[in-house]
Amino acid sequence: MKVFTMDLKEVYTAVTKESALERLITFKEKWNTNIIEGLNRQFRKVTKTKSAFPNDDSLRKILYLASNNIVKKNGFNVTRTGE
Repeated sequence: MKVFTMDLKEVYTAVTKESALERLITFKEKWNTNIIEGLNRQFRKVTKTKSAFPNDDSLRKILYLASNNIVKKNGFNVTRTGE
C-alpha cells in the first residue's frame, strides 16, 4: 500500500497541470498492468494443477469461478458500465 500511495502522491503534488497529467497516465499504466498481471498469475495458479480440460467450456468455467473468488478475496467492487 505504501508504494501505491507514494506513486499517487507524485500525481497530486505535481507543479503543473501538464506534469500532473503525465504522472497520472504513468500511474494508471503501472497499476493497471499490476492488476492484470496479478489476475493472470492467479489464473495460472488455478489451471496449473489441471493436466487437461475436456473442452473449452470447462476452462471458461474454472476461470470464471476463480475470478469470482479473487474478487471476493480482494474485496473489489465490480460494476458493469455502458448499460
